[in-house]
Amino acid sequence: IPMDLRQKARRDFSFASRLAMWAVDLLFEAEGGSGLYRSRRIQRAWRDVHAANAHIGQNWDRSATQYGRYVLGLPPAP
Repeated sequence: IPMDLRQKARRDFSFASRLAMWAVDLLFEAEGGSGLYRSRRIQRAWRDVHAANAHIGQNWDRSATQYGRYVLGLPPAP
């Protein structure tokens, strides 16, 4: 896979993951206090999406920085 495509894919995957997290956060807030109960599906979705976003491969700041460095011709960050 060409480096250009790999860098764009990493950037896009992490941003899509961030968008999904924001969407679930909006739903969770709309649910109100009852969304905290284990019987509510939204609390599981909230935990799952936040756990997925905690993975280093989904870290938006890291992915965006790496892509920016690549586009500018700089070496990857350590």
